[in-house]
Amino acid sequence: MKITFLGTSAGVPTKHRNVTAIAVQPNQQSNWWLIDCGEGTQHQLLHPPFSLSRLTTIFLTHLHGDHCYGLPGLLATRALQGGSQSLPLTVIGPSGVKPLIESICQHTQLYLNYPLNIIEVTSAPNRLTIDQHQIEVVPMEHNITSYGYLISPPDFPGHLNAAKAKALGIAPGPIYQQLKQGKRVTLDDGREIDGNHLLSPAAPAPKVFIAGDNGNPQQLLPWLESASLLVHEATLTEPERQRLAGNIHHSTAAAVAKVANQAKLDNLILTHFSARYGETARQGKLTIDDIHQEASEYFQGQLYLAADWQQYTLTLKGELQQAHIQPKNQ
Repeated sequence: MKITFLGTSAGVPTKHRNVTAIAVQPNQQSNWWLIDCGEGTQHQLLHPPFSLSRLTTIFLTHLHGDHCYGLPGLLATRALQGGSQSLPLTVIGPSGVKPLIESICQHTQLYLNYPLNIIEVTSAPNRLTIDQHQIEVVPMEHNITSYGYLISPPDFPGHLNAAKAKALGIAPGPIYQQLKQGKRVTLDDGREIDGNHLLSPAAPAPKVFIAGDNGNPQQLLPWLESASLLVHEATLTEPERQRLAGNIHHSTAAAVAKVANQAKLDNLILTHFSARYGETARQGKLTIDDIHQEASEYFQGQLYLAADWQQYTLTLKGELQQAHIQPKNQ
């Protein structure tokens, strides 16, 4: 599974970071999904090699503007670029997303020439099936309905035991492909062989949890037990959170790192950073390094701070590989 960050800033864009959007490309698929669609997402998509016509699903974690104001423009551009040749598109989100899209289409004369399916999630936990992936919708703690999505790819099929097949007198050839698929085959001598009997057990694929805005990461623990990767907001550091006081409804780097460590996660990616945190050290100013330093004090696994156009590949073994997509205009 490939995860590409298109925006990593909280609330407002900065010179280096756009607001939230994450592209997800399931294993061995050319189609892809989008999780959240902050303002300017379609512009961010001019850089990585993603075609809007191959976008099949948009998951909205919640309806705050920095997570959904880019949706109207992206839907319109998809109609202009791909037209009727585009794949059907599904938009999934909290209650309110359907009238939001319908109102935009009505009042701006937006005509979509591709099938659009809107799914409103009215309660959570909930479970959906998208492109053969199980998607568990998990409630977040925020000042508006907010969800996280636990993505469970289909299990990897078992391997064919070629030695066992040969012992049964099955000569190598095209029939092996049918056996690998678990099909029943009939041999020349009339015997019927069930391919499932020649396969090793299926192996579970690594799971990814991508959270929306959330002020209480502790509540995610039951869903993190089987995950290989958590992507979670870290809007603030603890000192800044205490200075601001009040009900912030966002997580600190320390709070997320503690939960990830408690869940014994291998990989943690933090994102959604307040614009208070600059990219480079300046005297007396907060920086992204402050977030990294705070999280690293509590998390023992592989820790990453997301940046725009950064791509991560989660391997079949649950290992995370990092790359950076160079913007095309640079």
